Formats: sequence, C-alpha cells, structure tokens
Amino acid sequence: MKTIIFKCFRFSSLFALRKIKSKSFIFLFALLTLISSLPLNILIIKTKGWNFNPIVNEMELEFDTFTLPVEKYLENGEEKFLYFSKLTFKKEGIISDGTPYFFETSTFKFYINQVPPKEETDQGNVIVLIKDEAVFYRENGKKLIGSFSNLNEPIHFDRIANETDAKKAIIEIIETVFSGPYIFSSVLIWTIANIFMQTVLMLAICAIFLLVRVNYQKVATYREYLKMYVGCFVIPTVVSVLIGLIGESTAALTPVILQMGTALMMIGTIYKGSKTEISPAKRLKDAI
Repeated sequence: MKTIIFKCFRFSSLFALRKIKSKSFIFLFALLTLISSLPLNILIIKTKGWNFNPIVNEMELEFDTFTLPVEKYLENGEEKFLYFSKLTFKKEGIISDGTPYFFETSTFKFYINQVPPKEETDQGNVIVLIKDEAVFYRENGKKLIGSFSNLNEPIHFDRIANETDAKKAIIEIIETVFSGPYIFSSVLIWTIANIFMQTVLMLAICAIFLLVRVNYQKVATYREYLKMYVGCFVIPTVVSVLIGLIGESTAALTPVILQMGTALMMIGTIYKGSKTEISPAKRLKDAI
C-alpha cells in the first residue's frame, strides 16, 4: 500500500499504477472512503444526529398545542408564570426539591421526579426523568436508556419566564439525553451511503474513461482504470477532508470536492501518463 501512496504525487507515476498487481488497492479505497466520511460524521455528532428521534419530532410538530405544568405567582400585583421552576438539569442529573411534574403530547407522556404506574410503562411511549436516570419506554416493550452526561451546559428552569422558552429547553433536554442511539444510526447510515456512492461513482467514471483514446489507441483496461482511480483518490480525499473539517458550512462540500478532484486527477493522469509511456515512433505508426 505504501508503494501506491508514494506514486500518488505525479501523473506519470499514477499512470504506472495500472501495471501493479496488488490487493492493497481494495483496502486503500475502503480506508479512504471511510476517511472521507469523517467531516459529515463529525457534523452529525455535533447536531445530535438526523431527525430520527420520534419524541423530539412530535414535540416540535405539536409545539403550539401541548402545554407544560405552570406555576403562577404575583409580583408587584402582576400575575407571572414559571415552568419547572424547581428543576435544574446538569451532566450529573436533575437537581430539584423532588417536586413531581407531568405533561403529555398526543402520543407521549412525560414523568419528571416521579415513577409512572406500571400499566403506563407497559403501554409504552412514556418518558421518565428521575435524578440521574432517563428512560424512554417504547411501544414495543423495549427501553431506551438516556444519559444526562450528554448535556453541555446546565439548564436552569427557574430562570425561564415564558412557556415558549421552557418548551424549547425541554425539547433540547430530551433530544440531548436520548441522542446516543440516533447519532449512531445517523453516522452508520451516512458511512454506508458514502461507501456505496463512492463505489458506484468509481465504477461509472472508469467505465466512461474506457471510451478515451490517445492516437486512436486504447489507453488502459477497465481493471487498470480502477487501479489508477484509487491512486487519484488519495490526494482529493486528504484535501476534501481538511476543507470539510474547517467548519459546518464546508463539511457538506466534502463529497463534491472529492469527486471533482478525483475526476480532474484522472484526466491529468491519462493525458500526461499516456504521453510519457507511448513512444513517438508508436504514435507515428498509429497515425499512419
């Protein structure tokens, strides 16, 4: 594999890769494809995965209709409201005086600082948040265990004075606490999709290059084009990943930069390499 990598920095050397017999091409392509998945996978982790969390999806869909338990009080003769004022969510768990809370959407029921009846958990679609425990009882009878350690910053509900902000905060907590499985699913799906996409593009691009002729002469076989493609894949992978790691806005550009860079490298390799390896005498003979 080292030989292949060392030959990736000159077009003539890349062209010569077609004559190398090695199974390392397959391993190198698989490795590079996994590496190329990195920027978007990091972005997926930062954004807590794609929208696979059914609880968060429903809470956002019913944002204007579901209600939170409210505490009313008077301040200078003016009625004011608090939501979950006894709760603070931290990495260590819930800090509170033990006051129980309950609210629900059309599908899910939420129990905070209290244990729901067994018949409720048996039916499923129940979320329980108690001290350092977070459990989602699914409809299929299985449990999803969450983790408060995923919270980056403490959320103090006694500092939230309106229902809109309180709803946003509780949605953020639910999304973060139960993000683990959905992040894993998102990363796995993107990685598999990227491997499939890069493989299909490689096979298609090499098939197109079979039509290329230099002095009316076929440049390489399909298998040789595949070897050259893997060599041409190295530098664009490194460049696209480095650009993708700059920030969220550039991560999505990784596949585009990778494919454009690889295609340009292939064109340069065929043009420069074929000129070097096809002798002038042979060119003249082919021309006659």
